[in-house]
Amino acid sequence: MVVDEAHIIIEWGSSFRVDFQCLDSFRKLLMKDNSLLRTFLLSATYSKKTVDNLKMFYSDDERWIEIRLDKLRKEPRFDIIKCNSYTDKHNKMKELVHKLPHPMIVYVNTPDDAEKIKNELAEIGFKNTRIFTGKTSSGEREKIIDEWVRDQFGIMIATCAFGVGVDKRHVRTVLHTYVPSGPNQYYQECGRGGRDGQPCLSIMLFTEEDINASKSMTQKVLTVEKLSGRWFSMLNSDKTNKKLDKVIIDTSVKPDYNEKDSFYIEASNADISWNVYVVLLLRRAGLLNIVEVAYVDDKYIFAVNVLDQRIMFRNEASLELFNTIREDESNSIYNEINELTGRLYKATKSCWSSMFNDVYLLTDEYCAGCNNHENIKMEK
Repeated sequence: MVVDEAHIIIEWGSSFRVDFQCLDSFRKLLMKDNSLLRTFLLSATYSKKTVDNLKMFYSDDERWIEIRLDKLRKEPRFDIIKCNSYTDKHNKMKELVHKLPHPMIVYVNTPDDAEKIKNELAEIGFKNTRIFTGKTSSGEREKIIDEWVRDQFGIMIATCAFGVGVDKRHVRTVLHTYVPSGPNQYYQECGRGGRDGQPCLSIMLFTEEDINASKSMTQKVLTVEKLSGRWFSMLNSDKTNKKLDKVIIDTSVKPDYNEKDSFYIEASNADISWNVYVVLLLRRAGLLNIVEVAYVDDKYIFAVNVLDQRIMFRNEASLELFNTIREDESNSIYNEINELTGRLYKATKSCWSSMFNDVYLLTDEYCAGCNNHENIKMEK
């Protein structure tokens, strides 16, 4: 069993391709018929956190082998530019689109930002652009990627939804107009440039407001009330089937803490997404195993083994446990963001690329150029 881009299982959030995140449960079913099954988890970039989680999900009886050839990309030349205001940033963005080499990817924070930048670029003559965001339909995505690969346009305006599985080799500039959620996401997006082995530019334009927006991501971690409320609403629902060896969890359950929306009887799509988030969070915390997952009638059904009996009862002990889980999750997200935003302030005082050595621990130091280096010595 071969899983490509396996880092995504851990790093892309609980709402991203749930089936992909639960391949370990599918693997366990296969191993019932073939105990000799070998699994290969492939990626060019592994952080320690990702490896630790994958090992927890996929390793049986400590049978785990790592073959590591970690190496930083030599193509990107980094330039980090602090802007005084939103207007200053957008003026610089338009200037850079004029002056820097194409093909170019302009990364933005939200679909609304993508629309605004598309309109701004059209006003100065760049009308042959495309938008690729989480709102782009599947059919439209295939069409845009095909046109992109065949060089039918030169500027892609995209959120983090764009990149994985797209191999356009001669992208010459990756321009960030927002601050990503951490070094890992940033490095993945930078890696869309220079895949032909030739030099490329990786530019980031940012303001103080962009840093604040990035740090506000920590607020997306559920409160203890909501985290425990969603879990126990699912666990104690009439839709849930508690068996001796496993619990069958239906995610189409409305949480019991939201009294103001009590007139909505059925769970919304947002409820289902957040309930999936809770199940996967408890798995990452080592409190349950996912035995099987199915997608039925627009909802996910999980068969789980509960590993910690404290999550079976709503009491002081369980609330304390949920608080610990929430703090760990929040700290993990905050540390990722803080690592990147902290480096932004030191971009002219320390090597920007050295940040990646702290994330990818087995890599050697390498920088093709950043704001800290005036004299660049190219590798022969």
